[in-house]
Amino acid sequence: MNREKSGIQVIGNQCDREIVLSVCRFVKFLKQRYPFPILLKIHLCESPKVVAPISREMCYSCIWVPENTKEIYQYPYILCAVGDYLEEKTKHGRDNALASYLFDISRQVIAYQNWITKD
Repeated sequence: MNREKSGIQVIGNQCDREIVLSVCRFVKFLKQRYPFPILLKIHLCESPKVVAPISREMCYSCIWVPENTKEIYQYPYILCAVGDYLEEKTKHGRDNALASYLFDISRQVIAYQNWITKD
């Protein structure tokens, strides 16, 4: 695979526009402060929970990274469940609902940064 791809890519065209815009603003903030030498894809999933790629457990967010940074056959990615947005927005308000997704993404970005620096 071509290792020249870097940065962060947000995938979630079917999601609520408020979520996508919020995540895109957060990604812009992250790009200004942290390196992303290997492309990290963030998938916003239209379900209340996602299935973790390795453990197969249901969770709100997870990350998958290759075993090492030297041989990249598939890019790392984050799965973030946003399917409960309208319920969370009604229950906790717009800002708190969006903040919960950004918190989940930030935890996974930390895991990505740890993976990048481990080798």
